[in-house]
Amino acid sequence: MKLKTTEIFELSEFPVGTSRWSSSYPSCVETSCPPLKSVGPHLSVVEYNSSCGGRAVFQCAWGYRLVGAPGLECELDGNWSGETPHCAPIYCPEPLVPEHGRLLTVPKHGQHTVGDLVSFTCDDMFHLAGEASIVCTETGFWSHPPPFCGPVEQTGVDTIYVENSTLVHLDD
Repeated sequence: MKLKTTEIFELSEFPVGTSRWSSSYPSCVETSCPPLKSVGPHLSVVEYNSSCGGRAVFQCAWGYRLVGAPGLECELDGNWSGETPHCAPIYCPEPLVPEHGRLLTVPKHGQHTVGDLVSFTCDDMFHLAGEASIVCTETGFWSHPPPFCGPVEQTGVDTIYVENSTLVHLDD
């Protein structure tokens, strides 16, 4: 007696050297892939079907990027088409500090992660031109270019300090 199976099923019982079956009747069991290996704390599975021809689709939490294939297929041999991907944090480069200026904030963990806010200020006698604060975005770039510090223009300004008061005289 010959039994035929389709590609996505395999025979679960075989005859054992006699004219009798090792159990009452052979049966076909659907081919499926094993459970996925650890997906990690920042990786989520948004679609999952471990049957032959099924797939698993992944995405990362906010602030993380996917390293590896975004999806895997359960192949005819009962194995996944590749390794389970993982998530890596997204970092922005250290922003340029303007000449005659400084950063008011420092990164929490030594690197700037998504959502980090950096604020700038200028030295006395310089004014800030550009954004005073920028944010690290999910692209790994800052929301705006860093500002620069330009000299404060002084045209005919006289300042006189008199006990607890400041008098300023402007020439027109």
